[in-house]
Amino acid sequence: MFSEGFISETEILTRLETLAGRDAAQAFRRGIYSNFIAAGDLRKIAALGFNSVRVPVNYRLLDNQAHKAVYEEAGWQLLDRLLDWCDQYHLYAVFDLHAAPGGQSGLFMADRGGAKLSLWEPTEHQRQTVALWHALAARYKTRRCVAGYDLINEPGPSRGSQWSDLTRQLVETIRAEDRQHLLFIEGGSLATDFSMFGKPLDANMAYSFHIYTWFGDDRSQRLTDYQMLARKQNVPRWVGEFGENNYKMIGSTVKMFDEHPEICGWAFWPWKRAPTSHPGLVTVKVPAGWQKVMAWINHPILRQKPATAETREAIKEFLEAVKLENGQLDKQMWQELLPQ
Repeated sequence: MFSEGFISETEILTRLETLAGRDAAQAFRRGIYSNFIAAGDLRKIAALGFNSVRVPVNYRLLDNQAHKAVYEEAGWQLLDRLLDWCDQYHLYAVFDLHAAPGGQSGLFMADRGGAKLSLWEPTEHQRQTVALWHALAARYKTRRCVAGYDLINEPGPSRGSQWSDLTRQLVETIRAEDRQHLLFIEGGSLATDFSMFGKPLDANMAYSFHIYTWFGDDRSQRLTDYQMLARKQNVPRWVGEFGENNYKMIGSTVKMFDEHPEICGWAFWPWKRAPTSHPGLVTVKVPAGWQKVMAWINHPILRQKPATAETREAIKEFLEAVKLENGQLDKQMWQELLPQ
């Protein structure tokens, strides 16, 4: 989303620190939180006709003390501020634990931070995850703009029972504080497999799936399978992610969702990003200096290492580039998502 490559947040910050020093890396982190999503972004999302936002949260935003439920006030303030904007612009928010303690998969977005994958064993990482959701539910149980809680993004356990067991713990701890908000439960195998759930785990929940077609167009069959499960268990479906495709595929996918009444909504991924091979909704114009920095971060052996001053200047330029007023809204993508 920041430029080329598939690399975790922790690795980006660590390598930025190598290039420009700790202060510069932390300034980048703060700047991203200030500039990448600001009040103007929420205002524009609402003006375009969308009614909700899915908020991907890395647990490190709140719990940066390893194995201790010690929560960062600065992280709470960022989430509070976002909800205030949602209230202001009449948007719903879904909190999504996008990177869980220990890592829920081996993929970059789970941000293991170099640690051994350990969420799927009954370890301190699971206790951390349960405690974090307890804290989130306690803080936001009365916020009316919160539509619900997406428990863990794209879980990748080796056994389905690992995910169903942890889900039961998460449902129990959230419901101890908050009996109001909807729970979104994703399937295993990156939000595609629901075989571990023989029955609903709560009376106020939805199953959430993600749908991409990089390895073949199986949308029709998958939607049929999900429809059967939704009707069997009387549980609605929510499309937590789809996107990263051409205009025709995006438009036809939205039409397919509309033909399935058990689908209660969807979230396009993502709102804003650097250019890729597919059109986006809002595209960041990435400065050349930042492209060079990210090239080295992704391939430090193969690419030329930028100088410290060069990196610091590139950080400043990129933090300006990610502001909404400096990006490019793709009106055709908007029309495919919300035909006028």
